[in-house]
Amino acid sequence: MNILQERLHLAELEGSLDITVPAANIMAFESQCMSDLMSVIAVNKDSGRSPDHHAQEMAMANWSKRIDVRDSFISTARHVLGAAL
Repeated sequence: MNILQERLHLAELEGSLDITVPAANIMAFESQCMSDLMSVIAVNKDSGRSPDHHAQEMAMANWSKRIDVRDSFISTARHVLGAAL
């Protein structure tokens, strides 16, 4: 998360304003996923199931959302940089 945050801050600081919103959306999505995972693990700490089980369930549920957020960023970045898809 720290490396992702550093890279996205760089995109926000050095990129155009068009890049700022998609970059912020990626960070917000990943931060929310991490927060959700910690909440699920905390609630189920006595369940006997491993945190890996919860992480896998949440990763599956968020996979398509993650792809949409990432694709939006990449599409905008390519447009701003003048690269065709």
